[in-house]
Amino acid sequence: MFEVLTYKDDQGEKPYANWLAKLTDRQAKVRVLVRVNRMAGGNFGDCKPVADGVWELRIDGGRATACITRSPANA
Repeated sequence: MFEVLTYKDDQGEKPYANWLAKLTDRQAKVRVLVRVNRMAGGNFGDCKPVADGVWELRIDGGRATACITRSPANA
């Protein structure tokens, strides 16, 4: 199991949480939340490295949706 942490910038803003709260497509929101929960369980699914320790997690369905995450080893 992995711990899911939400990024908070220097001003205390949480860009991911803000984006998710404003997401109007309910199905897309559910897909993102399910994917994050699967990651917490160790199933990273369809992903690829995009930079040192940074991974893009592709989510299939409808409009393009992607999550960017840091590898647990580099967090």
